[in-house]
Amino acid sequence: MHEKRNDSASSGTVPLEGAEVPTKLEWLHALIERSRDLMAVTDPEGRILFINRAGRSLLGLDAEVEIGDLWLSDFFEADGRSLFSQIIKPTLSQNGLWESDSYMVKPRQGEAIPAALNVALLACEDFRSPCDIIWTIRDHRIRRELSRQIEQRVREHRVVAELARQAQSIRWLDLLRNAVGAVANTLDVELVVVAQPIEGSDKLHLVARHDLVALNMNVINGGAKSQAGYAMVSGQPVITLDIDLETRFDTSGARRCGMTSGMAVPILENGQPHGALSLHSLTRRKFTEDDVIFLEAVASVLSSAQKRIAVERELRHMSLHDPLTGLANRALALDRIQHGLTTLKSKNDNDLMAVLLLDLDNFKSVNDSLGHDNGDRVLVDLVPRLHSAVHDGDTVSRLGGDEFLIACDHIRSPFQAIDLANRLRQSWNEPFLVDERSVFLSGSIGITIARSGSQATELVREADTAMYRAKNTGLGGMEMYEPTMGEASWDRFRVATDLHTAIEQNQLWLAYQPIFELSTGKIASIEALCRWDHPVEGPIAPNVFIKLAEDTGQIGYLGFWVLETACREARIWQKINPEIKLRVNVSALQIKDEAFVGDVKGILQRTGFPARMLGLEVTEGVILKSGDIAGSTITQLRELGVEILIDDYGTGYSSLSYLVRFSEMSALKIDSDFIRLAVEKRYEAIICSIVNLGHTLGMEVVAEGVETQEQLECVRNSGCDYAQGNLLGRPVKVQEIRQQLQI
Repeated sequence: MHEKRNDSASSGTVPLEGAEVPTKLEWLHALIERSRDLMAVTDPEGRILFINRAGRSLLGLDAEVEIGDLWLSDFFEADGRSLFSQIIKPTLSQNGLWESDSYMVKPRQGEAIPAALNVALLACEDFRSPCDIIWTIRDHRIRRELSRQIEQRVREHRVVAELARQAQSIRWLDLLRNAVGAVANTLDVELVVVAQPIEGSDKLHLVARHDLVALNMNVINGGAKSQAGYAMVSGQPVITLDIDLETRFDTSGARRCGMTSGMAVPILENGQPHGALSLHSLTRRKFTEDDVIFLEAVASVLSSAQKRIAVERELRHMSLHDPLTGLANRALALDRIQHGLTTLKSKNDNDLMAVLLLDLDNFKSVNDSLGHDNGDRVLVDLVPRLHSAVHDGDTVSRLGGDEFLIACDHIRSPFQAIDLANRLRQSWNEPFLVDERSVFLSGSIGITIARSGSQATELVREADTAMYRAKNTGLGGMEMYEPTMGEASWDRFRVATDLHTAIEQNQLWLAYQPIFELSTGKIASIEALCRWDHPVEGPIAPNVFIKLAEDTGQIGYLGFWVLETACREARIWQKINPEIKLRVNVSALQIKDEAFVGDVKGILQRTGFPARMLGLEVTEGVILKSGDIAGSTITQLRELGVEILIDDYGTGYSSLSYLVRFSEMSALKIDSDFIRLAVEKRYEAIICSIVNLGHTLGMEVVAEGVETQEQLECVRNSGCDYAQGNLLGRPVKVQEIRQQLQI
């Protein structure tokens, strides 16, 4: 048997244990001691000369155990010494290295451990003379546990990411149900709940739960009487290793369900706990810090979603209610009228719907004599009187100014509508007191009764027509609508007149539709689209009012407003992503206007919007019909740095001559009619030809009107650079497009 040697110099070993480590080797000593793998040095016969802390742990050796009489091969499964003498040692003598991934290390106590062995001669001039041996043994269990932990963290990150995605669109309760189910599956526990406080009570409501224990309760105790309540009160994560040893809060409820371990984190609202995400396990579980981080991440998603929902609820309320009186606004009134019409149709009984439009007479004199603030006070004071005159379930709304709309969907005859109008008129018989002065009001009322096939906007228009007839009869008049009244209520002259004041009355607004780069899937540019919410007619189609603006000479004024508004609003999203470009449509009359280039330059200077980020879209017809004027205008715009795009390409004017002539064009947009038929082979071939033509002429190609997945695949396969359409992103208001860019 090989004698134990203490003379490290003669053996060529490095004195790593018991002797002072030379300064130059301190880092090496620290590295070896901190390794997770067994690292040891033996003499040529396998007797241990040195072993690090990880090695002692793996072999089950206490720190005080002497290693001088221990052979490392004795810790191998089966006959380790034979393995050493017959395989390892001869291989080392020949190659200086031996590796194996199939042998097991067997500690003094316990089962064999799968391990990977790496054995090498420590130092000698040739492999034939005796040399000490360095051993590295890796416990496969550590690697497997690390892999398991990594896989678990990946699962958790995916769960949080998916919940965050869902939080942008699905209903609140659906999100909660998905969240508790995902937590239960990810952490493999039997019970997960979301608890929120019940107003005016010390109880908590289980608004969502995932359980495998038939939890027959919807309410639990709050505060220190439950795990969830304690997490809310403390505002900190709570971990329960053994429910029988828990003293911080009452565990009787969880104990009745057979639970053993648990964990809970608070759900915050404006920095304060407003709920808890709590889980329990039937078996004893040691929840880790990573488990807490995961649960807090899920709670954070729920908190953000709750905040978003509250903001959306407030914004929805603001968008559907008059800010001065709190009454329903036009949009909500129209929705309720349409809902009432649908309900009446389904009921198929004798109920009728009446719509009454009330306009105060000469209210301008009240504002002029008392001031607008006092005029607003009168309008606010009028609201409770109107409510006292109508029935429960009737809708009272303010259309704007001094106009009010009342919708009633449960009358039996027109006489009841007339009776309601009389009650409304009586509601303002008593004077209103403003700064100790009495203010008397009167109003004119138009009434219409819904007929078969009536629509909400149509009823409002009819009531408006009847109201104006009532005003012609004198102050405080009342008229019932007759079909002959409205024959000329919607004509081109009236719309043209209304369009002239639409901008000043904030009836016009811009919607924004994103254009996506197909190679990256990211938003590359955004097109501004003009919309008009007429105070009487409701939304008017752009092709109607833009054509009317061109016919009546108002397109210059309208186009100027659209371009300046778009540039000003786009400056805000430029702060979010300065690489997102703006696209605005230009009419033929604007291109022909000699002042147009100067207008564009002035708008860019006033708004500070960079010219290189602006693209103006003109149709093929505009270019051909405008001739040299269009060419000159386009050239000057390109000199400013503005891009020019050909819109609606392929609608009948397509020719190579003008494409070559106007080489300054940056891009062409394939008309949506081609995209709609893209699934047909011949149209797919045409699209490919257009794309190839555009690319050959140095232009980028945009596909408009992408509505289906098949169309998207077609334009992507054809080589289109960009795509636009409702499948990818609908036109939305500027606030919503900013939110999309921030995601």
